[in-house]
Amino acid sequence: MDSKTTHKLETKLEGVIANVIVSELGRTHLPLLPDRRVMRAMAKAAVEVYKAAVKDHEQSQGG
Repeated sequence: MDSKTTHKLETKLEGVIANVIVSELGRTHLPLLPDRRVMRAMAKAAVEVYKAAVKDHEQSQGG
């Protein structure tokens, strides 16, 4: 996956993560509200997991 697509996916996921944590769950359901840096790391980790899944899929397809 190219760097532009990776960055776009990370940015979109960070927004979704922030929305779910802050707006939908909040302090009522979570013991800690992570700061923006932590949510960014969560998004980056999610993209890395996705990239690994793509790589595994490509290898299993012979590509």
